[in-house]
Amino acid sequence: MRALTKIISGLVVLLIVAVVGAYSAVNLVSWNAYKGLVADQVKAATGRDLTIDGDLSGSVSMGGELALKASGVRLSNASGAESPDMMKLGALDLQMQLMPLLDGQVVVEALSLEEPVMALEVDSNGQANWDFGKEPAPASSEPPISSLKVSSLTLAKGAYTFNDRRTGQKVEGSDINFKLSLPDLAQPLDVDGSMTLNKEPIALKVQLDTPAALMQGGKAKSTFSIDSKHVKAAYAGGIQTAPVQGLDGTFNLDVGSVGRLLAWLDRPLPKGQKDPGPLKVEARFA
Repeated sequence: MRALTKIISGLVVLLIVAVVGAYSAVNLVSWNAYKGLVADQVKAATGRDLTIDGDLSGSVSMGGELALKASGVRLSNASGAESPDMMKLGALDLQMQLMPLLDGQVVVEALSLEEPVMALEVDSNGQANWDFGKEPAPASSEPPISSLKVSSLTLAKGAYTFNDRRTGQKVEGSDINFKLSLPDLAQPLDVDGSMTLNKEPIALKVQLDTPAALMQGGKAKSTFSIDSKHVKAAYAGGIQTAPVQGLDGTFNLDVGSVGRLLAWLDRPLPKGQKDPGPLKVEARFA
């Protein structure tokens, strides 16, 4: 019995030493040394160049929580695009649990994105710069993850531009701020956001009661609303993805002036064409 006790005690000590050693090694490593590895993975997946101008740092707590920070992140644009970068990110701050990943569970305690900027563009041939030309992965009946929890996801001071060279349409968004929370896939997903679109404020709210139901081919209840000076829209009801994609609820649209709405979105009516005036839609989907 005494020998067995010594063996068990020795194994426990060895395990503690191994854990502490791994913990120390991870926290002493220079994360900046892995910028090239990250860039190579992004290049293989998208064909674009990823550059991290600022620091890449991280740490792992004894409880298995990863803290990762990055600043000055840039993703190159498609060839021939006006802007050299398709995406820029001022700062990223991520806190997530590592141990749940072993069971296919993603547990994000906090994720913040500061000053993300997107430059979206469609060239004269109809090619979008967000199309990376990669073949989509084959569909799988199994969900990629068994569980997802996002305690807090925030996007602050974001901006984007959209330029369609075929039509000349240009849209600019600024002061983009979003908050998202998802306690669990079986609990409601809440999104609350606001932005300035072509110099006019707009608010967005989304709620989905059970994302897990959609992932499993069932139905989920959802509410969605957009509120702005030129257009108000709302939907409340069910959503399904299988056996076919569909809606089962009510939709309302209120446009004060079609002409002013199109002008706001940089798609004005042809010169001399009369403004059709207000537009209201009330629809029931089944």
